[in-house]
Amino acid sequence: MTAPFRVEHASRSSRIGSAALAATVIVLAALPAFAGRDDLRLGSEIFAYIALASLWNLLAGYAGLVSVGQQAYVGLGGYVLFASAILAGIHPLVAVPLAGLVAAAVALPGAGLMFRLRGHYCDRHLGDGRGVPADRGTDFAARRRLRHQPAGARRARNDAEPAAARI
Repeated sequence: MTAPFRVEHASRSSRIGSAALAATVIVLAALPAFAGRDDLRLGSEIFAYIALASLWNLLAGYAGLVSVGQQAYVGLGGYVLFASAILAGIHPLVAVPLAGLVAAAVALPGAGLMFRLRGHYCDRHLGDGRGVPADRGTDFAARRRLRHQPAGARRARNDAEPAAARI
C-alpha cells in the first residue's frame, strides 16, 4: 500500500541554492589570496552590517523585542577595539575579545535589573505607536490567570472593558 503523500527532503531549487551558497563560501574563503586590502576591508564592513541587520531582524521580527539599548554596547565595543588596536598598539585579534569583555563588563550592572522585567516593560515606550506594547502576548502570568477563570467571568470582564482597552 502506497502512502497518499510524498516526503521530499530537497527540491531542485533548494539544491541549486545550496550549490550557490557553497560556491559563495568557497570564493569568500579564497578572497584573501587575490583581493586587495581595501576589498577585504569593504567586505568585512559589509558583513558586519549584515550581521547587525540579522541581529535586529531576530530581535524585532521573530522575538518581538523592540529595544534600542544593545546598540550602545556594540558601539562601546567598537570604540574599545579601535582604541586598543590603534592607540594602545594591541594586536587586533587580542583586541576583539578584549572589546567584548569591556562591553560585557559595562552591561553587567544593568543586566541584573533588566532580567527582572517581565512582559511588555522592555518596549512599552515604543510599541505600535498607540501606546500598545508590541509583545502583548508574552505576559505568561496573565495568560495563566485567564486560563484558570471560568469562561463566563472572562467573557463578562471583556465585555465590560472599552473597545480601546482590548486592542
